[in-house]
Amino acid sequence: LTNRGCPYSCTYCFEGVVWGKSVRYRSPESIYKELEYLASHNVRNILFLADLFTFDRKGVLALCDMIIERGLKVRWTCNSRVDTLDEEMARKMKQAGCWLVAFGIESGSQTVLDNVKKDAKVEDAVRTINMCNKLGIKTWGYFIIGLPGENKQTVRETIDFAKKIPLDIAL
Repeated sequence: LTNRGCPYSCTYCFEGVVWGKSVRYRSPESIYKELEYLASHNVRNILFLADLFTFDRKGVLALCDMIIERGLKVRWTCNSRVDTLDEEMARKMKQAGCWLVAFGIESGSQTVLDNVKKDAKVEDAVRTINMCNKLGIKTWGYFIIGLPGENKQTVRETIDFAKKIPLDIAL
């Protein structure tokens, strides 16, 4: 677990209720020590359990630098928002052993995203999924059918959208 809390106000999510609106982070050093411990016990695949792993850009880059510079051989996955991952961070994550990023895309309809206060754009998902695909990072897209304002047309938009972008897994 690398952080708790979420500064966003998505209406369908429990994070703000459970952890509050502030985000609390573990230091990159603390996370690295845990990775080192796990690696010493032959654990080679890690899931960073945080809804917003990539929200703390500076912390992610520092952790990746530690993994790379110290030669720690681990493969890992994380969760992200489509609007908090840029190409520099994605390249560094890949170099540090990241092989899959899961994204809460939720809908292919901008109207539905706006209805639930997602504060992200459909275009963000297109850009980020294409970027990860180009860099060789596998992608997992999470979608929710039945959000407020959903109808047959927006469900179809979401299904068509999920099929159009190069996701490796859609759920």
